[in-house]
Amino acid sequence: MSGTFEIADAAHRRGAYGTAIALLRPLAEQGDARAQTSLGAIHANGQGIPQDYVRAAELYRLAALQGLAPAQFNLATMHYNGLGVTQNYAEALTWYRLAAEQNLAVAQFNLGVMYASGQGTARDYGEALRWYAAAAQQGHANAQAGIGGLHALGLGVPKNFNEAAKWYRLAAEQGNAAAQHSLGDLLANNPEGPQDLGEAVTWYRRAAEQQFAAAQFALGFLSDTGRGLPQDFKAAAQWYERAAQRGHPDAQFNLAALLEEGEGVAQNLVRALMWYTLAERAYAISSPQNCTLAKSSARSLSQRMPPLQIREAQIRADKWESSKLAAVNAPPADGGTRH
Repeated sequence: MSGTFEIADAAHRRGAYGTAIALLRPLAEQGDARAQTSLGAIHANGQGIPQDYVRAAELYRLAALQGLAPAQFNLATMHYNGLGVTQNYAEALTWYRLAAEQNLAVAQFNLGVMYASGQGTARDYGEALRWYAAAAQQGHANAQAGIGGLHALGLGVPKNFNEAAKWYRLAAEQGNAAAQHSLGDLLANNPEGPQDLGEAVTWYRRAAEQQFAAAQFALGFLSDTGRGLPQDFKAAAQWYERAAQRGHPDAQFNLAALLEEGEGVAQNLVRALMWYTLAERAYAISSPQNCTLAKSSARSLSQRMPPLQIREAQIRADKWESSKLAAVNAPPADGGTRH
């Protein structure tokens, strides 16, 4: 026979939030850590009640102090993102570690990420590898991809592309889009062994179908250059468009070039200038050299256009950027919480 928490949890999972809240509140007040965690998730996600990160963090802390790993993970995530509490990477690291030591794979992975990036602690690729490995042993795809990345870049371990490919493949076979793209890159450009462009394309396609922009760009580039795929400017433009819409600056630049020349797509100078402008703005953050190239291309194109068209391109670029910024700043669909 199910207990009150199990009934409340089932109600929560099927979306009967009013019932779940009514059952969870008295349990949480009595100190039930599971109820505190689930009620915290309801507050964090605004399910049936107004979203309240502060109350969510309070409830997670009560449960975390009792040693419940999912609550420790959730509280760490709140500190990491500054939701309901002051952003504090060191505090996030502490709570991720407590959950990781209880063998919670997602906490082990996040702890590895913090060591790899030096957030809340000194950067330590050895520790990152240790925690990635703990999560990877449980089949955590992101952790497997993380190990692949360390081997590919030679961080904390000798650079070894074959070892990287092994770990990327494990994650890719679980549907991890980033790993699928990275595996495609290794297969297309492996300096330590034979290249396999056919298999690379297969993995790029799987990642691209999951809207992974770098894989969409890769397929566009292969179609553009005729490497591994028949040269097809129309297909290249289509893949570049998909990646460009997701903010990939190289795709934005290459799409602009095709639009300027009318290769694979109808010539459209306004759209070409719009994409050159957006690529220039993105490169200003990531690549000064490419920023200079995009700026030069935009300037050269502008000399062939009347002022009204130039203004229209700028307006379109601003609108595109505003729409993407609004999407980034939208509240999360869920609080990244574990019940």
